[in-house]
Amino acid sequence: DQALSSPNHAPADIETVTEKPDSESNANFSMRDIFGRLYTWMFSLYSISYDIAYFNTLNIAPFYLKEIIGGKSTIISYLTGSLSFVTAGSTLVLSWLFQKLDSYLDWLHCRLAFILIPMFIQAIIFCSFPHVKSFGIASFLLVMSSFASGAHFSGSMVTANVEIDPVNAPVILTFTNGCGQMAGFIGPNLMAALTNIEDERKGWGRFFYVMMGFAMLGIVGILFSVCVRPKEWQNRSKSGEAYGLDKSISSVVDNPSFLNADANGERESVKSP
Repeated sequence: DQALSSPNHAPADIETVTEKPDSESNANFSMRDIFGRLYTWMFSLYSISYDIAYFNTLNIAPFYLKEIIGGKSTIISYLTGSLSFVTAGSTLVLSWLFQKLDSYLDWLHCRLAFILIPMFIQAIIFCSFPHVKSFGIASFLLVMSSFASGAHFSGSMVTANVEIDPVNAPVILTFTNGCGQMAGFIGPNLMAALTNIEDERKGWGRFFYVMMGFAMLGIVGILFSVCVRPKEWQNRSKSGEAYGLDKSISSVVDNPSFLNADANGERESVKSP
Protein backbone atom coordinates (compact mmCIF):
# COMPACT_ATOMS: atom_id res chain seq x y z
CA ASP A 1 0.00 0.00 0.00
CA GLN A 2 2.84 2.37 0.88
CA ALA A 3 4.54 1.74 -2.43
CA LEU A 4 1.38 2.47 -4.35
CA SER A 5 0.73 5.71 -2.49
CA SER A 6 4.31 6.91 -2.76
CA PRO A 7 4.81 9.96 -5.00
CA ASN A 8 7.75 8.19 -6.59
CA HIS A 9 5.37 5.65 -8.11
CA ALA A 10 2.99 7.07 -10.68
CA PRO A 11 -0.24 5.19 -11.35
CA ALA A 12 0.08 2.52 -14.00
CA ASP A 13 -0.49 3.75 -17.49
CA ILE A 14 -3.95 3.05 -18.78
CA GLU A 15 -3.78 1.58 -22.24
CA THR A 16 -6.76 2.30 -24.44
CA VAL A 17 -7.29 -0.22 -27.16
CA THR A 18 -9.70 0.60 -29.92
CA GLU A 19 -10.93 -2.33 -31.94
CA LYS A 20 -13.82 -3.26 -34.06
CA PRO A 21 -16.08 -5.96 -32.69
CA ASP A 22 -16.35 -9.12 -34.65
CA SER A 23 -20.11 -8.62 -34.79
CA GLU A 24 -19.82 -6.03 -37.55
CA SER A 25 -17.96 -8.24 -39.99
CA ASN A 26 -20.06 -11.25 -39.02
CA ALA A 27 -23.30 -9.32 -39.51
CA ASN A 28 -22.23 -8.18 -42.98
CA PHE A 29 -21.20 -11.68 -43.93
CA SER A 30 -24.45 -12.99 -42.52
CA MET A 31 -26.46 -10.85 -44.93
CA ARG A 32 -24.37 -12.11 -47.83
CA ASP A 33 -24.93 -15.62 -46.53
CA ILE A 34 -28.70 -15.15 -46.30
CA PHE A 35 -29.01 -13.93 -49.88
CA GLY A 36 -26.58 -16.58 -51.05
CA ARG A 37 -28.97 -19.34 -50.06
CA LEU A 38 -30.96 -20.84 -52.87
CA TYR A 39 -34.06 -21.42 -50.76
CA THR A 40 -34.28 -17.69 -49.96
CA TRP A 41 -34.84 -16.88 -53.63
CA MET A 42 -37.09 -19.88 -54.22
CA PHE A 43 -39.20 -18.86 -51.22
CA SER A 44 -39.47 -15.41 -52.81
CA LEU A 45 -40.62 -16.97 -56.09
CA TYR A 46 -43.10 -19.12 -54.19
CA SER A 47 -44.42 -16.04 -52.36
CA ILE A 48 -45.13 -14.37 -55.69
CA SER A 49 -46.99 -17.49 -56.86
CA TYR A 50 -48.97 -17.72 -53.62
CA ASP A 51 -49.94 -14.05 -53.56
CA ILE A 52 -50.98 -14.17 -57.20
CA ALA A 53 -53.31 -17.04 -56.36
CA TYR A 54 -54.56 -15.35 -53.18
CA PHE A 55 -55.10 -11.83 -54.51
CA ASN A 56 -56.62 -13.00 -57.76
CA THR A 57 -59.07 -15.18 -55.85
CA LEU A 58 -60.22 -12.28 -53.70
CA ASN A 59 -60.00 -9.35 -56.09
CA ILE A 60 -60.03 -10.45 -59.74
CA ALA A 61 -62.06 -13.65 -60.00
CA PRO A 62 -65.29 -11.89 -58.89
CA PHE A 63 -65.06 -9.79 -62.07
CA TYR A 64 -65.02 -13.02 -64.03
CA LEU A 65 -68.14 -14.16 -62.21
CA LYS A 66 -69.88 -10.90 -63.08
CA GLU A 67 -68.76 -10.29 -66.68
CA ILE A 68 -68.48 -13.81 -68.09
CA ILE A 69 -70.70 -16.08 -66.00
CA GLY A 70 -73.30 -13.41 -65.30
CA GLY A 71 -73.63 -13.66 -61.53
CA LYS A 72 -75.59 -11.15 -59.49
CA SER A 73 -73.58 -8.38 -57.87
CA THR A 74 -75.17 -8.87 -54.44
CA ILE A 75 -74.36 -12.57 -54.31
CA ILE A 76 -70.83 -11.97 -55.58
CA SER A 77 -70.21 -9.36 -52.89
CA TYR A 78 -71.35 -11.75 -50.15
CA LEU A 79 -69.22 -14.51 -51.64
CA THR A 80 -66.15 -12.29 -51.82
CA GLY A 81 -66.61 -11.16 -48.23
CA SER A 82 -66.86 -14.72 -46.99
CA LEU A 83 -63.64 -15.88 -48.70
CA SER A 84 -61.44 -14.23 -46.06
CA PHE A 85 -63.29 -16.11 -43.34
CA VAL A 86 -62.80 -19.33 -45.28
CA THR A 87 -59.04 -18.72 -45.33
CA ALA A 88 -59.02 -17.98 -41.60
CA GLY A 89 -61.01 -21.11 -40.82
CA SER A 90 -58.84 -23.28 -43.06
CA THR A 91 -55.76 -22.07 -41.19
CA LEU A 92 -57.14 -23.64 -38.00
CA VAL A 93 -58.21 -26.84 -39.72
CA LEU A 94 -54.96 -27.27 -41.62
CA SER A 95 -52.92 -26.49 -38.50
CA TRP A 96 -54.62 -29.42 -36.77
CA LEU A 97 -53.98 -31.62 -39.81
CA PHE A 98 -50.37 -30.47 -39.94
CA GLN A 99 -49.78 -31.56 -36.35
CA LYS A 100 -51.24 -34.98 -37.10
CA LEU A 101 -49.16 -35.52 -40.23
CA ASP A 102 -46.04 -34.22 -38.52
CA SER A 103 -46.12 -37.23 -36.21
CA TYR A 104 -46.29 -39.69 -39.14
CA LEU A 105 -44.08 -38.11 -41.79
CA ASP A 106 -40.50 -36.95 -41.50
CA TRP A 107 -39.81 -33.23 -41.25
CA LEU A 108 -38.91 -32.58 -44.89
CA HIS A 109 -41.75 -34.54 -46.51
CA CYS A 110 -44.35 -33.04 -44.16
CA ARG A 111 -43.26 -29.48 -44.98
CA LEU A 112 -43.06 -30.18 -48.68
CA ALA A 113 -46.56 -31.65 -48.61
CA PHE A 114 -48.00 -28.45 -47.11
CA ILE A 115 -45.97 -26.27 -49.47
CA LEU A 116 -46.57 -28.08 -52.76
CA ILE A 117 -50.01 -29.71 -52.54
CA PRO A 118 -52.02 -26.50 -51.84
CA MET A 119 -50.20 -24.73 -54.67
CA PHE A 120 -50.93 -27.64 -57.00
CA ILE A 121 -54.61 -27.36 -56.05
CA GLN A 122 -54.46 -23.67 -56.96
CA ALA A 123 -52.99 -24.57 -60.35
CA ILE A 124 -55.83 -27.03 -61.02
CA ILE A 125 -58.41 -24.41 -60.05
CA PHE A 126 -56.88 -21.83 -62.38
CA CYS A 127 -56.85 -24.38 -65.20
CA SER A 128 -60.52 -25.22 -64.56
CA PHE A 129 -61.92 -21.69 -64.51
CA PRO A 130 -61.96 -21.11 -68.29
CA HIS A 131 -64.15 -24.21 -68.74
CA VAL A 132 -66.70 -23.36 -66.03
CA LYS A 133 -70.02 -21.85 -67.07
CA SER A 134 -72.01 -22.45 -63.88
CA PHE A 135 -72.01 -19.82 -61.17
CA GLY A 136 -72.32 -22.49 -58.47
CA ILE A 137 -69.27 -24.44 -59.66
CA ALA A 138 -67.24 -21.26 -60.05
CA SER A 139 -68.16 -20.21 -56.51
CA PHE A 140 -67.14 -23.64 -55.22
CA LEU A 141 -63.74 -23.28 -56.93
CA LEU A 142 -63.23 -19.89 -55.30
CA VAL A 143 -64.02 -21.34 -51.88
CA MET A 144 -61.61 -24.22 -52.44
CA SER A 145 -58.91 -21.79 -53.56
CA SER A 146 -59.36 -19.74 -50.39
CA PHE A 147 -59.29 -22.89 -48.28
CA ALA A 148 -56.00 -23.98 -49.86
CA SER A 149 -54.54 -20.53 -49.18
CA GLY A 150 -54.77 -21.21 -45.43
CA ALA A 151 -51.93 -23.76 -45.68
CA HIS A 152 -49.52 -20.86 -46.17
CA PHE A 153 -49.78 -20.08 -42.45
CA SER A 154 -50.01 -23.64 -41.12
CA GLY A 155 -47.03 -25.78 -42.02
CA SER A 156 -46.12 -24.25 -45.35
CA MET A 157 -43.39 -21.76 -46.21
CA VAL A 158 -43.80 -19.59 -43.10
CA THR A 159 -43.33 -22.57 -40.76
CA ALA A 160 -40.45 -24.07 -42.75
CA ASN A 161 -38.68 -20.72 -42.88
CA VAL A 162 -38.64 -20.41 -39.09
CA GLU A 163 -37.50 -23.98 -38.61
CA ILE A 164 -34.67 -23.81 -41.18
CA ASP A 165 -33.06 -20.73 -39.66
CA PRO A 166 -34.70 -19.51 -36.42
CA VAL A 167 -32.16 -16.69 -35.97
CA ASN A 168 -32.61 -14.98 -39.36
CA ALA A 169 -36.16 -16.07 -40.14
CA PRO A 170 -37.63 -12.54 -39.66
CA VAL A 171 -35.17 -11.08 -42.19
CA ILE A 172 -35.83 -13.81 -44.76
CA LEU A 173 -39.60 -13.64 -44.26
CA THR A 174 -39.57 -9.86 -44.68
CA PHE A 175 -37.69 -10.16 -47.97
CA THR A 176 -39.78 -13.00 -49.36
CA ASN A 177 -43.03 -11.35 -48.31
CA GLY A 178 -41.91 -8.10 -49.93
CA CYS A 179 -41.29 -9.95 -53.19
CA GLY A 180 -44.70 -11.57 -52.90
CA GLN A 181 -46.40 -8.20 -52.71
CA MET A 182 -45.46 -7.62 -56.34
CA ALA A 183 -48.37 -9.91 -57.14
CA GLY A 184 -50.66 -7.04 -56.15
CA PHE A 185 -49.88 -5.24 -59.41
CA ILE A 186 -48.78 -8.19 -61.57
CA GLY A 187 -52.21 -9.80 -61.51
CA PRO A 188 -54.38 -6.76 -62.36
CA ASN A 189 -52.03 -5.61 -65.13
CA LEU A 190 -51.98 -9.05 -66.69
CA MET A 191 -55.75 -9.24 -66.45
CA ALA A 192 -56.14 -5.87 -68.17
CA ALA A 193 -53.69 -6.79 -70.92
CA LEU A 194 -54.98 -10.29 -71.66
CA THR A 195 -58.72 -9.61 -71.48
CA ASN A 196 -58.66 -6.49 -73.64
CA ILE A 197 -59.74 -8.36 -76.74
CA GLU A 198 -63.02 -8.84 -78.58
CA ASP A 199 -63.58 -12.37 -77.25
CA GLU A 200 -63.54 -11.71 -73.51
CA ARG A 201 -64.02 -15.35 -72.53
CA LYS A 202 -60.96 -16.30 -74.55
CA GLY A 203 -59.01 -13.48 -72.94
CA TRP A 204 -60.00 -14.59 -69.45
CA GLY A 205 -58.99 -18.11 -70.37
CA ARG A 206 -55.52 -16.92 -71.28
CA PHE A 207 -55.32 -15.00 -68.03
CA PHE A 208 -56.15 -18.04 -65.89
CA TYR A 209 -53.68 -20.19 -67.81
CA VAL A 210 -50.95 -17.65 -67.08
CA MET A 211 -51.92 -17.74 -63.41
CA MET A 212 -51.63 -21.53 -63.51
CA GLY A 213 -48.14 -21.08 -64.93
CA PHE A 214 -47.16 -18.88 -61.99
CA ALA A 215 -48.43 -21.52 -59.57
CA MET A 216 -46.45 -24.25 -61.30
CA LEU A 217 -43.39 -22.00 -61.32
CA GLY A 218 -43.54 -21.76 -57.53
CA ILE A 219 -43.77 -25.55 -57.25
CA VAL A 220 -40.82 -26.08 -59.59
CA GLY A 221 -38.76 -23.51 -57.67
CA ILE A 222 -39.22 -25.30 -54.34
CA LEU A 223 -38.42 -28.71 -55.85
CA PHE A 224 -35.35 -27.24 -57.55
CA SER A 225 -34.13 -25.84 -54.22
CA VAL A 226 -34.59 -29.16 -52.42
CA CYS A 227 -32.87 -31.17 -55.15
CA VAL A 228 -29.92 -28.84 -55.75
CA ARG A 229 -29.16 -27.85 -52.14
CA PRO A 230 -30.74 -30.42 -49.82
CA LYS A 231 -28.41 -29.48 -46.94
CA GLU A 232 -30.18 -26.12 -46.65
CA TRP A 233 -33.43 -27.93 -45.84
CA GLN A 234 -32.83 -29.03 -42.25
CA ASN A 235 -34.82 -28.46 -39.09
CA ARG A 236 -32.70 -26.42 -36.69
CA SER A 237 -35.43 -25.15 -34.37
CA LYS A 238 -35.44 -28.14 -32.00
CA SER A 239 -31.70 -28.79 -31.92
CA GLY A 240 -30.87 -25.14 -31.22
CA GLU A 241 -28.22 -25.22 -33.96
CA ALA A 242 -27.69 -21.96 -35.78
CA TYR A 243 -27.50 -21.81 -39.56
CA GLY A 244 -23.91 -21.77 -40.79
CA LEU A 245 -21.93 -18.74 -39.68
CA ASP A 246 -24.89 -17.36 -37.74
CA LYS A 247 -23.64 -19.43 -34.81
CA SER A 248 -20.85 -16.88 -34.35
CA ILE A 249 -23.44 -14.10 -34.36
CA SER A 250 -25.32 -15.80 -31.55
CA SER A 251 -22.15 -16.01 -29.50
CA VAL A 252 -21.45 -12.31 -30.07
CA VAL A 253 -24.95 -11.34 -29.01
CA ASP A 254 -24.58 -13.38 -25.83
CA ASN A 255 -21.24 -11.71 -25.06
CA PRO A 256 -21.94 -8.71 -22.77
CA SER A 257 -18.58 -7.10 -23.57
CA PHE A 258 -20.08 -5.66 -26.73
CA LEU A 259 -22.92 -3.93 -24.94
CA ASN A 260 -20.64 -0.90 -24.49
CA ALA A 261 -19.98 -0.55 -28.21
CA ASP A 262 -20.25 3.04 -29.40
CA ALA A 263 -22.17 4.27 -32.40
CA ASN A 264 -19.21 3.74 -34.74
CA GLY A 265 -19.02 0.07 -33.91
CA GLU A 266 -15.90 0.55 -31.80
CA ARG A 267 -15.32 -0.05 -28.10
CA GLU A 268 -12.74 0.86 -25.56
CA SER A 269 -11.15 -1.73 -23.32
CA VAL A 270 -9.16 -0.67 -20.25
CA LYS A 271 -6.10 -2.68 -19.43
CA SER A 272 -5.57 -2.79 -15.72
CA PRO A 273 -2.01 -2.82 -14.31
